[in-house]
Amino acid sequence: MEKFVPNKKVGGSGGKAFTANGQNGAVVSKIETWHGKAGGDHGSIVCRAIRITWDNGGTSQIFGTQEGERKTLELKEQERIKAMSLWGGDRVDRIKILTDKDQELDTGGTGGDHFTMDVGSGYLQGFSGAAAWDLDSVTPNFVKFKTLTEAAIQQGKPVGGTGGNPFWSCRADSGVRPAVLNVSHGPNGGGDGWYVLRAIKITWSDYTESPWYGTPNSRIDKFYFDLGRGEKILNMTLSGSGRTDRMKFTTDLGNTFAVGGTGGTETIENVGGGILLGFAGKAAWDVDSLAPIFFSK
Repeated sequence: MEKFVPNKKVGGSGGKAFTANGQNGAVVSKIETWHGKAGGDHGSIVCRAIRITWDNGGTSQIFGTQEGERKTLELKEQERIKAMSLWGGDRVDRIKILTDKDQELDTGGTGGDHFTMDVGSGYLQGFSGAAAWDLDSVTPNFVKFKTLTEAAIQQGKPVGGTGGNPFWSCRADSGVRPAVLNVSHGPNGGGDGWYVLRAIKITWSDYTESPWYGTPNSRIDKFYFDLGRGEKILNMTLSGSGRTDRMKFTTDLGNTFAVGGTGGTETIENVGGGILLGFAGKAAWDVDSLAPIFFSK
């Protein structure tokens, strides 16, 4: 299993590439940013530069141009990031971070398209990106596990095709579970009429949300887990071929959730201990493939 949670690169194609990750398991303890009017002929407010400090005392160079207003987020010991959003177009317009200790960093302007990041364990090891006059692009590198081991979870067999962009949406390391599954379904994005899962989004038990994986339409079904009663999944099947066509599961409280079409080959998933932790897969126009993630026991 890959170490980092897959996340989208946000921003443009300019600048000199960089990767700044903590060594020997070190995680980010401080983020410094500078924002102001973009370099060159652009007058919009963007993120000009970023510098990272790790919990082992190491500090990165400044990526970008150290001009404009400086903002800083200092993370306490064992403080986790529970939500991160990036806005970008030709550059990184804005960065917003919320922690589980209610700290917030909000830096940059008002432009750009909005992208929600997957935060995994909530521990950030660093960033990859590119910078020159400004912070041209950036990708956060969140580790999937910090306190848990990979053996504690069970990732199911992916059902569907090979297209789409990878995602891994699981926050088990921080003790956060899915509270609501939001699933959009309908005729696929390729226009050939097959009824499939168009997109999936998770509302977490700490009231934050994952991105939409896929392209949601107007038909969205929701399943609300009774976390107070520890609701568990007894059985789950996924059907698919070129895409993920259907999801169905039943819980120990007698609830059933069935969504999607009638096509594809059915796969019975191993639900482990029955506690759903999230999903992995690939998505673009539709949910191209999907695999549930459960606690092993």
